[in-house]
Amino acid sequence: MKKFLSILIVISLIQVGISYAADPATDLEDRDYIFGTSKNSDVNLNQVLFLLAGKDGTPGVDGIAGRDGIDGINGIDGKDGKDGKDGKDGTPGSPGSPGSPGSPGKDGKDGTEGVTEDLRYGAAAVTAEGCTRTATVSLRAQFNGEDFVFNKVSFSDVDEACGTGTKVLALYVKIIATSANLHNTTGSKYIASDVLKCTYTIPLANTWSTGRTILIENNNFTCENINANRGAFTLNDIYTADFTNKIGFEIYER
Repeated sequence: MKKFLSILIVISLIQVGISYAADPATDLEDRDYIFGTSKNSDVNLNQVLFLLAGKDGTPGVDGIAGRDGIDGINGIDGKDGKDGKDGKDGTPGSPGSPGSPGSPGKDGKDGTEGVTEDLRYGAAAVTAEGCTRTATVSLRAQFNGEDFVFNKVSFSDVDEACGTGTKVLALYVKIIATSANLHNTTGSKYIASDVLKCTYTIPLANTWSTGRTILIENNNFTCENINANRGAFTLNDIYTADFTNKIGFEIYER
């Protein structure tokens, strides 16, 4: 290989000398060089440089380490991990303070009218003198929107002899003795331990209901307080909770 390279160098030098001494008239002729063919007039012989590769040199000293690069962009968040197991229940806390009262609820719908015909007080068959041998008196109550009061009286099993002439049915109601338990708080008609008398004029027998029964409405009674003059009042001025569950009655001729 070295011999071959030496021959090439020699030939190159010979060709340069010949070309340099050539006649300018022959500039159209081509000359062969290591890198191809060209005309004499166009050739710059100084531009051709043929280099021979030498042996590999020894490695150089390591260069100085470069500066640290700029931090990279944050990566994308990873997926959420699995939920951990539930922890143990903590100790119960102390009770909180009571909350403020809530707003009153809406009024409920009105209920249907109650049936009061079956509320009876002191119903009993008793022996009577005069126009009838026996009679049954029953007091019936009604709710007035605030409390129960007497409203009607049923007078049944009465002999027709009581429906002749002018006869009066009188009822006596005894009021309880404890003032604090009275439902009649105004005391306008009666107070504790008073006795009340309510009278009704019996109509003729041919106007009675079937079964020898007289149904007396509230406004057909005239009531008075025997213990004190408190003026006339009606049956529904007497609260059912204020009497002693004892009723007396009599029939007399007026």
